[in-house]
Amino acid sequence: LLARLTTRGNTSQHFGFMAGVSRVSGLIGPVVYGALVVLAGPRTGLCGLAILGSVGLLVMSTVDFETGQQCSQSTPIDDARPSGGV
Repeated sequence: LLARLTTRGNTSQHFGFMAGVSRVSGLIGPVVYGALVVLAGPRTGLCGLAILGSVGLLVMSTVDFETGQQCSQSTPIDDARPSGGV
């Protein structure tokens, strides 16, 4: 999905950003779960993770993938500049 929404010139940037976000979420999830388990029990910990997952799904549902694919196939702004002096 990310590959379809990425321009060819920015693929490494977008996948690098995704890797960083993945590492952060891999840290936040267990910390939130552990804190909720310690404070209120394991059932509350699972409910907290379900809430975070639901928020993530809600955010993803707002993404317009068709527009993203059209934008990824257009010329990136950096490549549209005329070559030569500045």
